[in-house]
Amino acid sequence: MTPGIQRFGRTRAGRGDSGAIAGLLAIAVALSAAVALGALTITGLMQAHTRATNAADLTALAVGEHLFDAADPCDAGSAIARANGAELRTCELEGAAAAVSVTVPLPGWIARVSRDATIRADARAEVVVDPQARSPT
Repeated sequence: MTPGIQRFGRTRAGRGDSGAIAGLLAIAVALSAAVALGALTITGLMQAHTRATNAADLTALAVGEHLFDAADPCDAGSAIARANGAELRTCELEGAAAAVSVTVPLPGWIARVSRDATIRADARAEVVVDPQARSPT
């Protein structure tokens, strides 16, 4: 049979592109997987950032609550940070104010890729004493 002659409505020359759909499908699947991995990475980073911010806020409040106790307020802050999956890096006391910095490890495979695999968050708490406030009896 001569090339280009139709037989039952098809040409012999058109048979060479029958695998093109499989190639396009493979590219579409790979692209979809890359987008999904990117979305999971961003979600993991947002979750770690939220945990770090919450831990820093709670740690600063705990340090502020114990500023005038006999015990070291930074020890109380360190315990609260650990309970929230964070590590207390700095705890600075100045008068009736406390400034803290905590770190939270990055999730999953991001931690294996990055050298400094933590997210840092800072918070400050200040104790304000109202002279008009009555103490509970």
